[in-house]
Amino acid sequence: MNTLIVHAHPEPKSFNGAKKDLAVEAFAAAGHERLKPGVLARSGVQRNV
Repeated sequence: MNTLIVHAHPEPKSFNGAKKDLAVEAFAAAGHERLKPGVLARSGVQRNV
C-alpha cells in the first residue's frame, strides 16, 4: 500500500508536526518503507517524507 503524508506547516515542532511524526512512526512500525527526500517512486512521483 502506498501512503502519502502531506505536511504543510511552517513550524516543525507544532502540534501538527507532532501528529505527522507519529503517523510516520506508525507506518514505519507497520512495515512501510520510508523513501528518502528527493527519491523517485516507481510511479515517477517525487516524495519528500
